[in-house]
Amino acid sequence: MNVLVIGEKCVDHFTYGKSFRLCPDYPAPVFSPVREVIVDGMAGNVVNNLKSYGLDPDFYHQQEELIKQRFVDDLTNHTFLRVDNTDTVKNLIISDLIGHHCLAGYDCIIISDYCKGFLTENAIEYVCNKHNNVILETKKIPGDYCKNASFIKMNESEYEDIKPHINENEWKSKLIVTLGDRGTKYKDKIYPVKKVEVFDLCGAGDTWLAAFAFEYSNLRTQLPCTTREIEKAIESANEAAVEVVQRRGVVAVYSRKNKKGNHELVKKLKC
Repeated sequence: MNVLVIGEKCVDHFTYGKSFRLCPDYPAPVFSPVREVIVDGMAGNVVNNLKSYGLDPDFYHQQEELIKQRFVDDLTNHTFLRVDNTDTVKNLIISDLIGHHCLAGYDCIIISDYCKGFLTENAIEYVCNKHNNVILETKKIPGDYCKNASFIKMNESEYEDIKPHINENEWKSKLIVTLGDRGTKYKDKIYPVKKVEVFDLCGAGDTWLAAFAFEYSNLRTQLPCTTREIEKAIESANEAAVEVVQRRGVVAVYSRKNKKGNHELVKKLKC
């Protein structure tokens, strides 16, 4: 399967450590680093999850480096602090995308829009109009620019933010809303998830997006697709997300040992 991922990537930098006392000068914990884990995040995490299924996706992303550095208690996984080096990047230039990729040659295109500035509505519209299997995740309000996307994935808080601005009936066949431990909503039906102890939510949405795109594109045998094909993809994506929330940090669903026997994708560094 040929897949193209378009979106903003970041470096997820986790510094794990311990804190047993407060600073004597002011009431702040004294953090002692123990180890570091550095991995690609955001759209980069979508790519890593697709790789864990044995795919080799093409990836078009911004040039600027986004770094999210988290300082985390090594025992409890409680985050003390997150530091982002920047929150905005330059817009994607559509002519650059055209020059690097023939969109028609892909079985699926995933757009992972974290609204950092890389993906404009015009760029999303161009891709959606050029391909018949575009799976979009965005924090933007849906509009004419994405009417030709196959599906638009949002989490519950993002959905609540956009609800006052859309006619829900017009988007019912496209909107998929993840509801955390309650599962996933599509067309007024909720697909539940297995109840597990949640250890870390970082990157779970990226895993869900990659798993859904992979399963749906494999099942997609005709246009329009049957409801059961979509339901099976949602169920598989739910299972993938359930797996990763039980693990620490930003990880790919099969990163410990994937179907091809590869080792974990996360690179660990000792301080």
